[in-house]
Amino acid sequence: MIADLKFALRMLAKTPGFAIIAVLTLALGIGANSAIFSVIDAVLLRPLPFPKPNELIAVWSKVQGDTERETGSFPDYGDIRDQSQTVESLFAFTRAATVLGSGSEARELLGIAVTSDIFRVLSIPPLLGRTFTQDEEKTDTRVIVLTYETWQRHFNRDPNIIGREILCSLRSYTVIGVM
Repeated sequence: MIADLKFALRMLAKTPGFAIIAVLTLALGIGANSAIFSVIDAVLLRPLPFPKPNELIAVWSKVQGDTERETGSFPDYGDIRDQSQTVESLFAFTRAATVLGSGSEARELLGIAVTSDIFRVLSIPPLLGRTFTQDEEKTDTRVIVLTYETWQRHFNRDPNIIGREILCSLRSYTVIGVM
């Protein structure tokens, strides 16, 4: 076996171009297989990190004649929620960005704007405080639930953050929870 290995190394040394192409081909093949498996593992093999993920559905709108899925409007969401007899709960969300603070300490945060049922549907309790209520959804109450990362990075894990007023896009919001 050692003699075969020595012979193989001598042949590779005689033709370095072939050796480089062979090594690159193997590297690309192994890398592509690893990437594909990682995606398949994350998307298909691992269950969603929620209880009863098989009971979750996504509802999209579709414009006639268009092949793209569209997000529905808030009035459409309200109609589906109020008239549906087949789903227990429904929530809506959209990507949102805000500016935390003002002046030289202002920072852009990316997040989502959600309806009040999102945490109940996904069965996710807050780490601190509470989540939104339907009354807060219907009124112009300015409340916010922070992500753990935002709480950690921008508020230094302050355990007294609940009830504190923070400035988002130059408007005052009361922190009611940390997820």
